[in-house]
Amino acid sequence: MHKRGQVTLFVIIGIVVIVVIVLFLILSKKINKEETNEAVVSEGEEIYEFTQDCVEEVGEASLVLIAKQGGRYKDVENFINYNGKEVADYCVNIPSDLKIIDEINLYFQDNFIECLDYYSQFESAGYKIQHEDPFVSVGFYEDSTLLNVIFPIKAVKGNNQVIYNEFSHSSDFPFLKLYRTAVRQANSAKIISCGKGVDVVVQGGPTLCNSIGMSKICDVFEGGYEFDYAI
Repeated sequence: MHKRGQVTLFVIIGIVVIVVIVLFLILSKKINKEETNEAVVSEGEEIYEFTQDCVEEVGEASLVLIAKQGGRYKDVENFINYNGKEVADYCVNIPSDLKIIDEINLYFQDNFIECLDYYSQFESAGYKIQHEDPFVSVGFYEDSTLLNVIFPIKAVKGNNQVIYNEFSHSSDFPFLKLYRTAVRQANSAKIISCGKGVDVVVQGGPTLCNSIGMSKICDVFEGGYEFDYAI
């Protein structure tokens, strides 16, 4: 009886040891999986932040350049060369706000992926990244400009993936106010000034005009930003 009792005790101890080992393995696997998922989420957040930084950088650059060129980026017609810029000629055609949005989209298509460097740093870390071309919708407000960038992206690493679709940038650039001021000034001055070399005084907003041939390049200023146009 004594020996039988010892055997039973050893069996119980063995079972307990096996249960403890199994529980340990299960918990370890769960912890490792959670740590892996957390690492993927963290890297996924880095991808989002990295993309957002480029949205802000390229977005701000697009507004600055396009404003300095009178609302144009690649429009091949109706501009005057001035100090390395191709400024829209408002005597011939004043670009609409829809045309300006098209130009912002063209700027993004040319510069956004280059800013991202094709996600090379994340590809080297084991991610497989797929994305589409960016599309930008623009909200022009009196004292600010909002860029909504539709940019579907999927990043896959092992059995995990992160998906993003939309980014945005709110800029202090008062693009609409400067544009409207430029349009008012051009409409009031171009009848007597366009191509005639006449020295006219434009009204509405801090503005500086410089002669270039028979035309003028006018800079409208507001809060450290500028919008240029030719008349």
